[in-house]
Amino acid sequence: MGAGAREHGVRGDRAGDPRTLDVLRYDDVSHKLSASAPVAMPELVEALARYEGLSLAELQSRLAACESGFRAWVERPENAGRPISEAPDYLDRIALDTLLERRMWWE
Repeated sequence: MGAGAREHGVRGDRAGDPRTLDVLRYDDVSHKLSASAPVAMPELVEALARYEGLSLAELQSRLAACESGFRAWVERPENAGRPISEAPDYLDRIALDTLLERRMWWE
C-alpha cells in the first residue's frame, strides 16, 4: 500500500491485511460550490458552511426544528400571499435539506 493511502486514513500495511478507515471526511459543500460554480447567493454558501460540520442526527434535528418554524411562519395570516423566500429560515432549510440528503447517501 502506498503512502498516499495511509495519508487518507487507510490502514493495512501487509498484503492480505484488512483495510480499515481511520477517518471519514466529507467534502465541504460550501467550498466545493464556491470553487466550481458561480453562486448568485453567497448567503446560501454561508448557510451550508454553518451546518456542514454537524452529524447526521444533528442535521435531522435542526431540519425538524427549521421545518416547524417555517410551518408556523407560513400559517400566520400576515404572511399569506408572501413568497416563501421571505421566510426567515428559508436558506437554512435549503442548506439543511441539501446536506441531509447528501449525508444520507454517504452514511
